Amino acid sequence: TVRGAGSITIKAQPQGGDVDLSVLANLDGLSITKRGDDGSTTLSKPAGLPLRLDAVAKKTKTRADFSKLALAIGRSTINGRGSISDLDKETSRLDIDLGQLQLGFDDLRQTIPGAARLPAGGRLSGAVKLSGGTSTETLAVDARGLNVAFGSSRLAGDVNVKNLAEPVLDVKLGQIDLAFDDVRAMSASA
Repeated sequence: TVRGAGSITIKAQPQGGDVDLSVLANLDGLSITKRGDDGSTTLSKPAGLPLRLDAVAKKTKTRADFSKLALAIGRSTINGRGSISDLDKETSRLDIDLGQLQLGFDDLRQTIPGAARLPAGGRLSGAVKLSGGTSTETLAVDARGLNVAFGSSRLAGDVNVKNLAEPVLDVKLGQIDLAFDDVRAMSASA
């Protein structure tokens, strides 16, 4: 369900067999609700919460190269670039550098019901890259200089995840400062 007002500007400029694309969207005024097959709410973006997209790409028959991929949700930001290749094949491939990710837990808590247990005021930052295929089985996430802070707790280090369907994790945390009261607040029994 989508209610409210927003603006989306899409420009497509053919260049021979290629197309230069730009998308600028300001969806701040929209209220967006998505429900799963079981009827549960999986996304609930209230009107007034900033949601903006600014993307610039060149699309050829077999790939899309993004020179700019900026997404803002609340005060959280993603500023990336990269490519999606093998568009002419059954499975496309990603090589996306999301830059220095800045995610506020409050922005996620406000929009994704499953994130409600994330601690208020928490933040996640780090350099994140996506590579591999576009399916959960073939996608890899590489996060360097990851910093997670909530309450008086802080985790810092590098995380590499392959095969999101059955995750294979390589985690190297150089700093682990956990306050058990911070963690207890996230448990189902809290």
